[in-house]
Amino acid sequence: MCTRYYLSPSTPKLKQIIEDVKISPLAKRFALNLSSPVKTEGEIRPTDVVPVLAPNPRGEQTVFPMK
Repeated sequence: MCTRYYLSPSTPKLKQIIEDVKISPLAKRFALNLSSPVKTEGEIRPTDVVPVLAPNPRGEQTVFPMK
């Protein structure tokens, strides 16, 4: 990602995605090891940790925090 964008939890689906990423063990590791909490609203920059939809090892769509 090489641009900024604005994230607003305005829909029920987006709110659920944000809640799922907040309880993710990986999100806790980002916060503890890199001092980078998951940013879930406001202006998002390329260096922020944000919720991303990606396939898990079983091929199912899952929410992951990514930088």
